[in-house]
Amino acid sequence: MPIGYFGASTGAGAALVAETRTRHRIAAIVSRGGRPDMAGIALPQVRAAAITG
Repeated sequence: MPIGYFGASTGAGAALVAETRTRHRIAAIVSRGGRPDMAGIALPQVRAAAITG
């Protein structure tokens, strides 16, 4: 079963960073009104599809 992460507000950055630190495949990350910039240097390392809205 595919796994996805959801983050809202500053949690969007946390979801993106968490994806880069897991050994499991994450299918998608959903960011609702979030701050993906909070992921900082981890942002280029994200492998999952990211959906913002």
